[in-house]
Amino acid sequence: MKQTITQSIAKKVALLFVSFFSLASIAQDLTITVELCTPSNEVRMTGPFWGWDPTAGPFATDNLDGTWTFTFSTAPTADMEYLIISNGVQENLVQDMLNGGSCAPVTDYFSYANRIWTVGSGNVSGISYDRCVSCAIEDLVITTEICDSTLSPSQVNLTGPIWSWNPAFGPQAVDNGNGTWTFTMSPAPSDSLEYLLVLDGTMENLVSDMVNGGTCAPLTDYSTYANRLWVNGAGNVDNTYDFCTTCAEVGIDETQFASLSIYPNPAMDVITITDEMAIGTVSIYSIVGQKVQEVEVNATSGSLSIDRLNSGVYYLTVSRNGASSVHQIVKL
Repeated sequence: MKQTITQSIAKKVALLFVSFFSLASIAQDLTITVELCTPSNEVRMTGPFWGWDPTAGPFATDNLDGTWTFTFSTAPTADMEYLIISNGVQENLVQDMLNGGSCAPVTDYFSYANRIWTVGSGNVSGISYDRCVSCAIEDLVITTEICDSTLSPSQVNLTGPIWSWNPAFGPQAVDNGNGTWTFTMSPAPSDSLEYLLVLDGTMENLVSDMVNGGTCAPLTDYSTYANRLWVNGAGNVDNTYDFCTTCAEVGIDETQFASLSIYPNPAMDVITITDEMAIGTVSIYSIVGQKVQEVEVNATSGSLSIDRLNSGVYYLTVSRNGASSVHQIVKL
C-alpha cells in the first residue's frame, strides 16, 4: 500500500514537473510578426546578436497575408536590439523617428534608429517594415525639378522647423536622373509641413517670387522669409527648386535676362550689374531669406556696395516688367 501511495505521489510530481517544464517552454517562445507594404521574397533580422551581419540573422516565415513571422524557440535572456531586412535591404527608421515615431527608440536621430525587444514584454505584432506606422497610412511624395542643368547637384534636402532649419538635417531626395529629385516621407506627416528645398547646402529663397505674385510659399512676410507649406491630406507635391513656377515658365522669364552680367563674383566691396535693357530693382537677400539691401537702378548698368555685408553666400535678385532673375553671390 505504501509503495502504491509513493508511486502515486511520484507520478503526480512527475506530471507537475512536466507541466511546469511545458509551460516554461511555452513562456520562453517569442514571435515577432512584421507587416510588409510591398511583396518580398525573403525577410530576415539583424542586430548586435548577429554582429549586424545582414546574412547572419534568422529568417521569417511568410504568412501569405502580407505579414512575416520570426519564431524564437527560446526567447532571448537580454533585451534584443534589431532591424528587419527585406530582399536584402535593411530598414532605415531615422526619418520616422525624426517625424515623431516611436518604433526605434535606440537612436541618435541621425545615423541609426534601431528597434528593441525587452525581456518579458512578450510577442511582437503590429510593426511594419521600414516605417513606424501601418502600411495603411499613405506616404508623401515630393518631386522637385532642378532648372539649371549645369548645377549637377549631388544632394537635395528638405529643411524646416521639424529639422530646426538645419540645411543638412532634413530628408534627402533620390535623383531620378532626368532633372528631378524625389522625396518620400513614409508615412506622410500627421500635421501640416512647413519646408524649403536645399540644393548642395544652399537653401532656396522664394521671397522675390512671392513679391512678384507667386503662390508656392504662402508662409511669408514678403521681406525676410517665404516658406512652402504642405497641408495634411493635400496629396503628393510637384515643385521647382528656388522658383514658384515650372522650369519651362522660368525659362520664358529668363529670356528677359539673357544678357545680364553680374561681376565680380565673389566680390569684396562692389558688385556691378549690366544688361542691354534697363535694370529695374536689385535686391540682396541673406541665405535665410532676409532682405539686406535693395536699390532702384533703372539703367542698363549699376553698382552695389556690399562692403558692410558679412562674408558669406547671398542671393541677388534682379526684377523688371514683372519678371525676376535670381543669382547666388559670394561676399568675401
